[in-house]
Amino acid sequence: MENRAVFITGCDSGFGRALALKLAKNGLPVFAGCLTKEGAENLKKEAAGSKNDFETILVDVRSDESVFAAAKFVREQLKPPQKLWAIVNNAGIAYFQGPDAWSSLKSFQDT
Repeated sequence: MENRAVFITGCDSGFGRALALKLAKNGLPVFAGCLTKEGAENLKKEAAGSKNDFETILVDVRSDESVFAAAKFVREQLKPPQKLWAIVNNAGIAYFQGPDAWSSLKSFQDT
């Protein structure tokens, strides 16, 4: 499993954070995408001592430029024979606003 890297978005909190820590504990190389610098720093501290590579990346999935930069970083950091095995696109904001007609375009882009 140590050659099967996983890239996860939305790792500042919740499911993404828990999954990143669990996979690292089980020996998979993890690239954890965080929206905030604070989230990335806190996660990196919590993951210290994991069995395998653990990298945090600042990524805003609403920005193509940010996503392309994160993808480039992951490609550059993979160490042969490591391969990107999975992507968990977990980032988003979930909240109920009512019927779609009441929602703004920004709320759709953010989720």
